Amino acid sequence: MKSWLVAHRGASYFEKENTLAAIKRAVQFDAGYIEIDIRVTKDNVAVLFHDASLENQKISKTNYGDLKKLDNDLLTLRELDEAITNEKFFVELKSKKSADFVAPFLLKHTESFACSFLPGALLELSKNGVDTSRLYLAQHGYPIKIIENAQKYGFGGISMSKWFLAPWSYYRIKKRGINLFVYTVNNKTWARLLHSLSKEIKICSDRIDILRELK
Repeated sequence: MKSWLVAHRGASYFEKENTLAAIKRAVQFDAGYIEIDIRVTKDNVAVLFHDASLENQKISKTNYGDLKKLDNDLLTLRELDEAITNEKFFVELKSKKSADFVAPFLLKHTESFACSFLPGALLELSKNGVDTSRLYLAQHGYPIKIIENAQKYGFGGISMSKWFLAPWSYYRIKKRGINLFVYTVNNKTWARLLHSLSKEIKICSDRIDILRELK
């Protein structure tokens, strides 16, 4: 098991992303963690889905039953919880409302983490008893701001695009005792570069089959 390797939406290169098949396949490639996305339907069902809409139907404005008719593989968080055993996750919250469903999941699965571009969603998890050390703040933009915000809210980690990471920003993050999750890395060259900084960096990848070969 490679504790630094995170399967992006499961083994999404081989199976349909955010499905149980993708999650089970990721385990076969020694992924230490599996990244999944959580949205909430109109009738308050937490589902694994990345985009805001499914076939032009907005997830938050559509009932689960209607979405299931459009995508029979649509997986609920409850179904996932019932199916898994020892898998560990990085759960990305796509809305603040997701926290109401993700918090019990994280309290049960104590080795899993949460990440979100929405500080409010992570703060809701904290209010519901999830330790802030398990919360990663994500941000597309300039790394200085995300470091400041992670410190401001007391979050334990940062989720950052590989394009915004540089040695100086990494050492600034490390100096502040913040953990790092980098996405989306699909080749060995990038992964080796990150390993040269630290093998503690979590690397999220679509090509876990390639990165698993790294020592």
